[in-house]
Amino acid sequence: MARRKKALYDFIKFVGEEWMDGEEAVACDMNSDYQEVFKDCCPHIQVIRKNFNDKVVAEVRKDEQRRLYSEGRIEEAKMLKNTKYILTSNRQTLRKKDDKAKEDRKANIETKIFDGGKQKETRGGNEELYGASL
Repeated sequence: MARRKKALYDFIKFVGEEWMDGEEAVACDMNSDYQEVFKDCCPHIQVIRKNFNDKVVAEVRKDEQRRLYSEGRIEEAKMLKNTKYILTSNRQTLRKKDDKAKEDRKANIETKIFDGGKQKETRGGNEELYGASL
């Protein structure tokens, strides 16, 4: 048995059937050993090959963009640009990223940088670089 295949069998055994029963799909690289293991141990899990995921999601997104542009829905089409990550992520990951972004925005607003005070203006360090020659 191939080392990678054995490692996947060991992983599935480690996490247990109950945990694997909660999974609906997995994304794998193009190695057919992984697909065989999932079919053998967890036939309810849909195996999505990485190449499939990258190509199909990208093409569907681009097709949808073209359709929206053709219907004159320009702003909606623009919103789909660079959304591959969003379309391939699970809800929990997206929520975590949204929450982190909200925290970061709140922290930035509360800093003294945005208190309306004036920043000291410099001439890009030219005084130090050229000294008395200015």
